Amino acid sequence: VDGQFDVTEVFAEANIPVIENGFIDELSFELGYRYSNYSTGVTTDTYKALVNFAPIPAVRFRGGYNRAVRAPNILNLFSPNRVALFSGSDPCAGATPDYTQAQCVNLGVPASRYGTVAASPAGQYNQFIGGNPNVEPEKADTYTAGVVIQPQSILPGFVASVDYFNINVDNAISSIGAQTALNQCGLTGDPLFCNLVNRAPGSLTLWTPGSFVTNTTQNIGGVKTSGVDVSASYSRAIGPGGLSLSFNGSYLAEFVIDTGIPGTDTDGKYDCTGYHGLVCGTPRPEWGHQLRAGYTLDS
Repeated sequence: VDGQFDVTEVFAEANIPVIENGFIDELSFELGYRYSNYSTGVTTDTYKALVNFAPIPAVRFRGGYNRAVRAPNILNLFSPNRVALFSGSDPCAGATPDYTQAQCVNLGVPASRYGTVAASPAGQYNQFIGGNPNVEPEKADTYTAGVVIQPQSILPGFVASVDYFNINVDNAISSIGAQTALNQCGLTGDPLFCNLVNRAPGSLTLWTPGSFVTNTTQNIGGVKTSGVDVSASYSRAIGPGGLSLSFNGSYLAEFVIDTGIPGTDTDGKYDCTGYHGLVCGTPRPEWGHQLRAGYTLDS
């Protein structure tokens, strides 16, 4: 991988206390902004607006909005473009293709050649992979709202918080997948997918020199997730030492993967809450938590 970029940034943050120790305990705002200029020609803006409201010292409400970005990295931009193999199938190969004649016309096989395209004996086909210098940054909108309870006068050493989060990532930096492009081109005839299929002249195969399915990095799909985080801790002196308890839990209400592939039964969106697999990736349970207890002796 050979490539580089420079980035110039300017940012500002402000914490604005409106009320402190008045008829309410606190009202404050936190603002932030960052401008980034990349030598690749990309510019990004990120910003945040948060509020803290404590009617009494024991109870604090908080919430905010954040715009976040992830600019493409060195690999996304400059990975070498090359032909490599992928394991899969050509649905228009063989004497009795999986796809109909009309679907194979979508995939670049003339009607007169239907049923004459040779399948790869190894079950491997060519894809053109690598970075894309024109890929754009990912963008995310994050909304949070929560409450912190710290009743020191009633239960010293106890702190608890409950926070709701809602995150929506768009323009995700990824790739369609060579097999997905093949399947969707045949089924839909959409130029978005069919323009990626390049059959070898003459043989019309996808596994001989001069043939490939383009599968380079691009912006496609996104992720949407929401849920609730719960946290609590308690500490107090007992005997010759101190007891400490902590609890952290998370409830996942929604975790939707958008592959950016229209025309499917789900329109490219998959509800991955509590599931895993090729689309959903690492398993994420709907509820997960950790409870820790400790006792420390005084020296």
